[in-house]
Amino acid sequence: MKNIKKLALASVLCTGVCLTAGGQKPAPAIPSDPVIEAHIQEWLKKMTLEEKVGQMCEITIDVVSDFEASKKNGFTLNPAMLDTVIGKYKVGSLLNVPLSMAQKKEKWAEAIKQIQDKSMKEIGIPCIYGVDQIHGTTYTLDGTMFPQGVNMGASFNRELVRRGAEISAYETKAGCIPWTYAPVVDLGRDPRWPRMWENYGEDCYVNAQMGVEAVKGFQGSDPNHIGEYNVAACM
Repeated sequence: MKNIKKLALASVLCTGVCLTAGGQKPAPAIPSDPVIEAHIQEWLKKMTLEEKVGQMCEITIDVVSDFEASKKNGFTLNPAMLDTVIGKYKVGSLLNVPLSMAQKKEKWAEAIKQIQDKSMKEIGIPCIYGVDQIHGTTYTLDGTMFPQGVNMGASFNRELVRRGAEISAYETKAGCIPWTYAPVVDLGRDPRWPRMWENYGEDCYVNAQMGVEAVKGFQGSDPNHIGEYNVAACM
């Protein structure tokens, strides 16, 4: 009898969820563009399974770095490894700061151009590059640093968070980096958790409000267009 009651309850809950989901579909945050969608489908038809798998992969920049040359000349890419990673395996995304050291914006631009030229030549799709510019342009030398997210959250100042993200986007894009892994909107519930200071605290409302402002600062106010001085956010 207990099992039957549980089954009946589960059925009712499932039916309620299905009816809710089917009855009222939420509008997408970014409206679908049929021209862009058609273009994507054209590209997908051209790509092999191996290329699709490669495009879904993301690896650290150290894999394609030349450590010996970097000791003498500053950060230097390894052409052979770049040829393997992008030329052979068609990897679609790279991340991280080379050599665990912040780089000048000119060095970032030089490296990313080299990566993108290779990517466009091999598959015709630009490789996405991302860094953790979470509290300012911490991986760009001479960049502006801001307090960690938990401190920005404690300010309860939406405008401050948005302006900080705008400045970070401008300085990140100056090095041709198109993507930042921010804002962090996990809820910081326990001080023993690693890197919990990167979010806006333990309150979901504060995290949501600050997260919205940060995304607008990074990407601009138009959800359909990332401007010349903006970067893609990653919540």
